[in-house]
Amino acid sequence: MRLFFSLPVPPEIRAGLEVVQRELKELDSEGMLRFVNPDLFHITVKFLGEIDESEISLFIEVGKKVASYHPKMKISCRGIDGFPDRGSKLGVLYCNVNQITTLQYAIKQEAGLEFKQSNDIHMPEGYNSHITLARGKANARWEPFEPFGPLDARRDVGEWNATHLGLVESRLNEEPRYRIVEQFELTPVGWDLYKARFPDVQFPSNW
Repeated sequence: MRLFFSLPVPPEIRAGLEVVQRELKELDSEGMLRFVNPDLFHITVKFLGEIDESEISLFIEVGKKVASYHPKMKISCRGIDGFPDRGSKLGVLYCNVNQITTLQYAIKQEAGLEFKQSNDIHMPEGYNSHITLARGKANARWEPFEPFGPLDARRDVGEWNATHLGLVESRLNEEPRYRIVEQFELTPVGWDLYKARFPDVQFPSNW
């Protein structure tokens, strides 16, 4: 099973991203892009890779632990960009979200504790935080979509309060399909529990 931890995207943000997708479609006269179904928009917090079904319970415990001390958090969706960099075939167009390193750090630490009990589990490094809007086909080039590069870095789609962390299964067919394995409600308490869990981590002064 391909598993990852994710944050869901609320309807009002999905609607704003659909507007961006329509603008991209107007530029895509050659049919270079394969657009993501808006119902499938999500933020990948940590990609786990191929996991044996017998090991799912370990990651459910990781999610429970993290949600018990990580607070609900404000997420902003701002700036349209893509990768790889210019000069390469266009792979993905996406909307940036603010860094969610506190969640990523907590998952990695808790997973590391669990992994001591199972030497067969491997957790790859995560990706920069974003919401994928479209993936490039074999003929995808950057030039038609340059307005959505650095010139559109200030495009503000909106912000919301993330209240739940999800453990999700990804099934890759012609169009990806996702199944929520488990959801974990983030604690309504502030950052004190997180700071107590990781006392040696340096936090911004306003936390």
